[in-house]
Amino acid sequence: MTDASSISHGGEKGSVVLGVTWAEMGLASILIVLRAKTASVSPSRQLASGLFGLRWDFFWVIIAFAVALVAQSTMTVSVWYGLGTHQSLLSPHRIVQTNFWSWIGQITAILDLVLARIAVISFLLTIQSGTWSRGRYLLYAVGATQAIINIIEVGLIFKQCSPTAKLWDNALPGTCDGIVICSQVGYAQGSLCPSTSVNTYPFIY
Repeated sequence: MTDASSISHGGEKGSVVLGVTWAEMGLASILIVLRAKTASVSPSRQLASGLFGLRWDFFWVIIAFAVALVAQSTMTVSVWYGLGTHQSLLSPHRIVQTNFWSWIGQITAILDLVLARIAVISFLLTIQSGTWSRGRYLLYAVGATQAIINIIEVGLIFKQCSPTAKLWDNALPGTCDGIVICSQVGYAQGSLCPSTSVNTYPFIY
């Protein structure tokens, strides 16, 4: 096995992952700043419903962005340990750390999708106002459905292996009997969230 110190952290594929994702984070940061600028010049009556003078949709955007930054940071740590590098080039310790931080990043991202959805729903409720009061219940149902399936997915991730640490350290004794059902729920979660957003939000109007 090649010594870990003789290879660059993350390898070529890891560098691509970081380049793309941090570029997206940079773009998101610019949009957040522009959104904050817009909020700062909005009439005070538009800011009455919210927290600390901020509309609820902007408040949830800030929370979602902060959690996304945490997820991005943990994935960066995973790349530093070797994500994107062939397993044969990594030491056992680096394999474990790569898997561990990768799982933390994925779980954080799944939970962040719920926060981002809340931000979108809050924004739609703000601009919808009283145009169609029944539409807000549909938004609540969409948000609740996506939140429930995402939380279930996170629970299944932690439960798919016994002990849980075997999820990132395959050398540990134990079993991973829940991989299949976790994958199936993951496929459902991955298809439900975007399809529901695309199909439901325009329908409300």
